[in-house]
Amino acid sequence: MIGLVEISLGFQWTLLQSVAWVVMLLDRNAEMGWVQAIKTTLDVHHPCAVCQVVRKGRSKQQQSTLFFSFAETDRVLLEGCFKLPVPETASAERAGRLE
Repeated sequence: MIGLVEISLGFQWTLLQSVAWVVMLLDRNAEMGWVQAIKTTLDVHHPCAVCQVVRKGRSKQQQSTLFFSFAETDRVLLEGCFKLPVPETASAERAGRLE
């Protein structure tokens, strides 16, 4: 269930983008040093192939996803999660004690 929520919120793109940035930093550090590697990795003018896939994937997901209020979604989820069935004998005994 948590995995589905993460995917619906786009977590897979964040994870993939983070991995791409780490790989880009390590590759570019060998060529140009840390300062320049950080600048070129995090600007939008030098994306790698993975960054382009992430950008397209995020864009496509945002176009096809309906956004719901978290408060409304949580209320619906919580209503179904915390209802515990009470055995009939226990509720009958409680009713007798309360009267």
